[in-house]
Amino acid sequence: MRKMKNKLKNISIGNKITLLYAMVFSITFIALTIFIMLNTWYYYQGVSENELLETMDKVITYLKSNDEIISDEISALSPNKNIEVRVFSDSENGNKIDMINKSQRKNPPPVPNSPPIPNKKDFTEKKERFETKTVHGIHYMSRRSIVEHNGKQYFIEVFRTNESERTVLRDFAVVFIIANILGIIASFSIGRFISKKVLNPISEITKTAERISINDLRQRINVPEANDEVSNLALTFNDMLERLEISFEGQKQFISNASHELKTPISVIQGYANLMDRWGKTDPEILQESIDSIKDETEYMSNLVKKLFFLAKNEQNMIIDKKELCLNTVVSEVIKETSVLEVNGEFNIIEDENVNIYGDFNLIKQLLWVFFENSIKYSDKDYIKIDITISCDDEFSILKISDNSMGIKEEDLPFIFDRFFRADKSHNKSVSGNGLGLAIAEIIVKQHDGKIEVSSEFGKGTDFIVKFPKAKTDLQKL
Repeated sequence: MRKMKNKLKNISIGNKITLLYAMVFSITFIALTIFIMLNTWYYYQGVSENELLETMDKVITYLKSNDEIISDEISALSPNKNIEVRVFSDSENGNKIDMINKSQRKNPPPVPNSPPIPNKKDFTEKKERFETKTVHGIHYMSRRSIVEHNGKQYFIEVFRTNESERTVLRDFAVVFIIANILGIIASFSIGRFISKKVLNPISEITKTAERISINDLRQRINVPEANDEVSNLALTFNDMLERLEISFEGQKQFISNASHELKTPISVIQGYANLMDRWGKTDPEILQESIDSIKDETEYMSNLVKKLFFLAKNEQNMIIDKKELCLNTVVSEVIKETSVLEVNGEFNIIEDENVNIYGDFNLIKQLLWVFFENSIKYSDKDYIKIDITISCDDEFSILKISDNSMGIKEEDLPFIFDRFFRADKSHNKSVSGNGLGLAIAEIIVKQHDGKIEVSSEFGKGTDFIVKFPKAKTDLQKL
């Protein structure tokens, strides 16, 4: 049994479909053949029984209406040449009975051997029922009855041979056997054709998968015209390839941008290290300049690595600690921390009431710092002004950060949340940063099931609007 299961496991899907189709077709055809044969047999049996009953009734009517029995008249009661009638009377010798009619029909039954004459006991025990027997290889059906008329007892036997019907059934059986064999062979051929037709797209998928590599994700499956499971599989496979291609392209771009961002500070550090090695040992001014530059580049690299680490953790579905917290409190704390920055400007909180959200306290602080740092970095005004508006509507808790920075050009707005994107295409070091801040901000908002919107007019300022789902406490107030 185990070997059979192992063999079935190793059979290809195409062969399994072929076998299944052939098996279902064969079983159905064989069952239909058996059904037809049985129904035909029962039909013949029913016809034979009805003919015997009709003949028996005619004989009984004849015996009761005639005082004299004429053999030819009895024989003529049945027009069917396969039916024979025998009438017996009491014998003076015990159980025996004597046949009083001898067939003188011009066309006697085409039977070489008739059933033997029954005795009186057979008539008594088996009267009024059908009986089948085989005599010298010939099959018969018979029926017996006993009639009394004018004080005399008559024993009637009506029988017929079923050889012609059995011959027809044998011919049918031979035809059906041949038809079954041909049908099974045809079912295998049709099953193989159907399996190949059905599985051809899957074979295409397999071939395409074999041709795919990291360096070539442009391969696609030809989707069948039929709207079925195979076409859905092909569409799903193509969609998966599309996502993989986008993902790999994003990874390649990410690695390229990260390498570019790290290349410059490493080169600067290496240059100043060589400068100190040559002249810094004896020149305090060059030494201090080198140390300051190395510190700046190290800090830049440290911030970059932290942000890259954050992005990497996000790719691995990092776990965040969400709790119900007051958005007003988080904003106030971040503004207090900005007091250590040497910023010529003001931070204004515009709030009507306390607004609660369900989130991670540290991540929300990091989100606010991203917006504040961008407003400060990209401000071209002598006096920086940042307004933080906290409000809510029926569905969301809303945080709006408005500044008077240089703003964002309209053509750059669709890309500001892309990793390493900076509106300053030259990546001028006069404006620090690595283009990861807003990408991280978008990730934090998505982790809190929120959405972020931005509107900006170049030269006048930028508005960032973040909408968080309301916390349970605020929902209960409604």
